[in-house]
Amino acid sequence: MERAEDKYDLIEVLKETANKFQPKLFGQLKTKLNEKESKILDRLFGTFYRKEKIKGRWWDPYHVLLSASFAVELERTTPLISVVPAILLHDIGYYAIEDKNNWDASQSRIIHMQEGTGPSAEILIRCGYGPWEIKTIIGGIASHDNEYLGIKIKDLYRLGLRDADRAWVMHPLSFYKDYILKKNKNPEFSLQDLFKKRVTSFYGREETLPVSGWERIDGLSQPPYTDLAKQWRDRQFRYLWQEIQGNITENKKVFRESVERHIRAELKEGRG
Repeated sequence: MERAEDKYDLIEVLKETANKFQPKLFGQLKTKLNEKESKILDRLFGTFYRKEKIKGRWWDPYHVLLSASFAVELERTTPLISVVPAILLHDIGYYAIEDKNNWDASQSRIIHMQEGTGPSAEILIRCGYGPWEIKTIIGGIASHDNEYLGIKIKDLYRLGLRDADRAWVMHPLSFYKDYILKKNKNPEFSLQDLFKKRVTSFYGREETLPVSGWERIDGLSQPPYTDLAKQWRDRQFRYLWQEIQGNITENKKVFRESVERHIRAELKEGRG
């Protein structure tokens, strides 16, 4: 018989976990940013991601902080520049989508990229960025989800920005959030189903798979462009594959402890 403590809202646990660790991730990122980037962060969280008054999706603040942490390291290890300000601002356009039930995924992707450019340009100007920097950053924001719309991304800057954006996708907060959203539409959908779809999305046909014996399925493939993204990807896939072998989501306490343990380890390594 199912116990009362086993009946819980998984999304609420994820929200609580994000809120618990977000201040630490914010502080960690803040120490790595330059003066202009730090001003963007303050404006972003003072206007769009204020606690209890988030303009957008509940997971956007944590997503931005995590992906920006990746972007800082990416700029340090590659010739790419201006990825950090772009990833900080890339999803603020979701403020314009108040009733998400009226839009499908493709429409939402288009609208948030369009609506995010104006506020982003204003923030960049106020934070001291020049015309050529703004041109590059706004171009990235306006096209960062193009590949999901069937528009191939080839520009090296945009590929780096895509890698920063997708650093979030296999984080436990994102993975389990996506699992519930899909399971609500299809009760038969499993964690293994989602993992398999992610394998198809993140690993090119020529790449070594994260799990021995795993088979790809047909679908869109967007393997990472940068070596740093491949390192993050491989680690995230190995962790989640081990975790989902058990009935990880069945018990609230077990699930919460597992997600928190992962986040603590990532924060200790400077990732979050």
